[in-house]
Amino acid sequence: MPLWSLIPPALSLGKMVYGAINKPKKSDFGNTRLVEAYQNQITENRNNIEGKSLMHSMMKPAIRQSAVNRERSKQGIAERLAKGQLTEGQAQQAEISSNTAINKGLTDVQDNAMSSQIQQNREDQRAIDKARLEVGQLQDQARQQYTQANNQWKGDMFSAGAELVTGGLNAFQQNVKDAKLSGFVNKVTQGVNWDDPEAV
Repeated sequence: MPLWSLIPPALSLGKMVYGAINKPKKSDFGNTRLVEAYQNQITENRNNIEGKSLMHSMMKPAIRQSAVNRERSKQGIAERLAKGQLTEGQAQQAEISSNTAINKGLTDVQDNAMSSQIQQNREDQRAIDKARLEVGQLQDQARQQYTQANNQWKGDMFSAGAELVTGGLNAFQQNVKDAKLSGFVNKVTQGVNWDDPEAV
């Protein structure tokens, strides 16, 4: 069999081996870093909503300040009581009035914090919805790209397989032709005396 007849099948086999090694993978498609960034944003926004982070950040200093004010008021009333400026009843009334005012201030801060938290929750939810939409679009795009690449890969592998079969058949047919020709030549030349000038 002529070596040149093996070249097309060998090339086709090489294409199939290369294609098998480089089969498309889903992980090769899509912007993974961008998807992860959106997912991290979604997680952060959800944690803000569930943890009421804004309200807590607004309430902490107010709670600390109310505790300081309560302690100062208590000390001030105790000093006035010790100096005889207040009676026991007046001191109790002053402490009640002070606590009421402090509690009202804390309640006002809490109401404002809750209102701000509700607004922040809405903004976080809008950000979550937008990020989820972006992730969905990126995933759809990656899925389409993978499907196209996979279909192209299947087509290339089928073509290479067909070329391999065709090349193999052609080589086989050529080998048969060569064998027949060789046999025919042997029959024709069989019994010829090549030393006899008249036989040539």
